Amino acid sequence: MKALVTGITGFAGGHLAAHLLALGDQLLGTSRGAAVCTLHPWQFAKPGRLTETLDAARQSSVLGSLDQASDEAQSQIDAAANPMLAAAGEVSQQSIDQYTQAMERAQAAIAAARGHLSSLAKSLPAIQQPPRLATIPLVLWDVTEPVPGVVLDRIAAFEPDVIFHLAAESIPSKCSLPGQSTPTAEAWSANVGSVSNVLALAEGLPRRPKVVILSSSQVYAPAAPDAGPLHEDFPVAPVNGYGKTKLAAEHEALRAVDGGLQVVIARAFNHSGPGQWPPLMLPEWCEQLASGSASLRIQSADSWVDLTDVRDTVRAYRLLAERGVSGTAYNIGSGVSRRTGDILKVLLELAGPRQVIETNARTIHGPVADTSRLQKTTGWKPEISLQEMLTDTLAWWRTAPRRPLSHT
Repeated sequence: MKALVTGITGFAGGHLAAHLLALGDQLLGTSRGAAVCTLHPWQFAKPGRLTETLDAARQSSVLGSLDQASDEAQSQIDAAANPMLAAAGEVSQQSIDQYTQAMERAQAAIAAARGHLSSLAKSLPAIQQPPRLATIPLVLWDVTEPVPGVVLDRIAAFEPDVIFHLAAESIPSKCSLPGQSTPTAEAWSANVGSVSNVLALAEGLPRRPKVVILSSSQVYAPAAPDAGPLHEDFPVAPVNGYGKTKLAAEHEALRAVDGGLQVVIARAFNHSGPGQWPPLMLPEWCEQLASGSASLRIQSADSWVDLTDVRDTVRAYRLLAERGVSGTAYNIGSGVSRRTGDILKVLLELAGPRQVIETNARTIHGPVADTSRLQKTTGWKPEISLQEMLTDTLAWWRTAPRRPLSHT
């Protein structure tokens, strides 16, 4: 499969790219500035094994640095030997012999060091074939603007079979005007305008690709706590700017379907995992735990969420590109309502005990996904456990670039 991915440098986009590459797909991405997208070894790690992959990458880097140091030492010996050999007629034979013996000892020490490095590499199977970086070419396109002609030509030459449109403003709190549910102009441009532009791109290609549009569970109307899992036929009536822009984007997609384009709508519920940044719940917690703070600030331990590992979520995207029915919306979620306090308990078992401070203690029941339509169409079901997701996310935060905590 040839896939064009917008938002490929983002959280879910990177995981989707890694999954597609693992399946042997060919990729092209979009960016507002970068020329290539680089995927790192941890993005290819098996669930629950991210710590081992990170350790392997670090050990490989250390071995490479030591080997380079050996090369530099040999070069310095050679550089020092050349003047001595050139001046051989001006110094005593005894001095030459002493210098030669010193050089031989130094070279023997370097050879021994190389031997030790080789033995160490063999004793660490993960290092013998260290994971490599993967680079994906990008086209320069701000998807909130109509596609430039040169970009259209580049994408047409690539001939994508599918377009995954992930580029969006995905932080709900940034999508509404202060104190209102009205979408901001920026959210409308990022979440609705970009969809219109991507659909226009697909319609303008000589061979029209299938398009997978990313929507959200926040398009649904508020549900009662005892409503149970929500089917795709549950009423849509979003209450915030983010949900409103996502529903408007769905309407754009359905208009394109009426025009003959194949478009599938993926309504993703909460998903998280390694590589995600605050202010979303799990990365906000892991950031604090990785900082070594003695306390952990959370909003509420009695909120209920449907939380899926992002690696399961992007696997559903790929299956919908293959088997999803055009004009149809599909829920993607775990189908399980989890209490945030229970999620926190598992995380603290991994990270060690902390004083927990609730800043907004209240009970909130978020929507839960009925994924029967997705399962019937594609065979998808979540495969990554909560324990694996939390283990990998915490491991990533313990090695991620540090920054000042947002709540301090």
